[in-house]
Amino acid sequence: MRVRNDWEICVPTDLLETAAQIFNSEPHNQTYKPCRPDRPRFASLLHTFPRFKIRGVDLYFVLIPDHDAYIHCIPSNLERSQTGLPYPKLPLFARSLLETDDEVGLTDLVDGMNLSEEWGRENLELNGIIDNAWAVEKNEKIRASVPLTDFSCLLEHYIRPASKEEVWKETVSKKEHRIGPELPKEYFNTRFHSRDLGDPRLLDRGYV
Repeated sequence: MRVRNDWEICVPTDLLETAAQIFNSEPHNQTYKPCRPDRPRFASLLHTFPRFKIRGVDLYFVLIPDHDAYIHCIPSNLERSQTGLPYPKLPLFARSLLETDDEVGLTDLVDGMNLSEEWGRENLELNGIIDNAWAVEKNEKIRASVPLTDFSCLLEHYIRPASKEEVWKETVSKKEHRIGPELPKEYFNTRFHSRDLGDPRLLDRGYV
């Protein structure tokens, strides 16, 4: 499971600079301040996007264009949490992780929501392979964003002709195998989802 140091706020790609300017302008710049980007990471362009910190609070966030997130950021694609924060609808979020071959993100989502193979067949388009054209385009941007060295290629997104159906089936079929020995399987469906939990989106989780 990944530990998130920064929140990621997705905005329409053509409005990225406008969104950043809002946080840099009065009165919002009294609450937020721009920060240095984080170091380049594998398969990531986060170091190229606007990054901010809430003044007096150890909380950072990055504005990311929706093209990078593989989510069309429009109201009809969003749903609200119990506290009113907008999130992508579950099928669209799952699709974005599948199409971009985000293995860790997809595994976390499957385990967190206890998604099944049947759910994927009903809510996702599983025909064909993952979107390698998106990955090729992203790698071009990664290469343009860092000094080219003998090792800079290690930052690039891997590309493989993986079947979406096979990726989905493999991910959901191993839910139980990912449960660690510290969690009794008679009480847990997955490493993140207890058998009495239900839909975690309906829980009062405070701030999210």
